[in-house]
Formats: sequence, C-alpha cells, structure tokens
Amino acid sequence: MKFETLRTFANLPHIHRRTDGWREKMRDQADKVHEEAGELMVESKSYIDAVLAGEDDWLMAQCRAAMVDEIADVVQSLANLCECMEVTDYELIKAVEACDAKNAIRGRF
Repeated sequence: MKFETLRTFANLPHIHRRTDGWREKMRDQADKVHEEAGELMVESKSYIDAVLAGEDDWLMAQCRAAMVDEIADVVQSLANLCECMEVTDYELIKAVEACDAKNAIRGRF
C-alpha cells in the first residue's frame, strides 16, 4: 500500500526547532494520533456490526465510508507526528522491515 499523495501539515512543531508553545504542540500532535485511532475504532465497529447484521447496502456503504475517512485521519496524524519528531524515511522503512520480520516469524503473512 502506498500513499503517493500524503503530505504533512504546514507549520508543525519540530523536536529540534523549539518555538513558543513547542512542548504543548508536540504533545498535542501525539494526542491527535490517539484521538483519531479511537474514532477509527468506533467507526470500524459500526461497519462490522452493519455487515454482521446484514444491513441494507446503503447503510453498509455509509458505515464503510465513515471508517475509511477515519483510516485517512489516522494515517494523516501519523505522518504529522513523524514530521514533528523528524522521523526519516530511512528510519521508518527500517522499522517497517523489522515489524514485517517479527510478523513473518509469528506466521501472520
């Protein structure tokens, strides 16, 4: 899965470029990931419940669209957090590779 159009927000705080209110802004950015993940959990459960209940196609489509919107919000908040923490592409690629290796050992692929 690739996110070709993903961009980070302008004017984000950065871990090594401290300005007024920097600490609070950094914490806010970390909190945003948690907030968006919680919203995703709610919308995912709504979609699962709609599918399991055999709801009509319109309602399932609405629940799915809400879930996908929250997935996008989580991805955006993670990208913004990476920008704030100055996580490099290389660091993230290496972390994903390590995660893949652990998951392969666990038989998840």
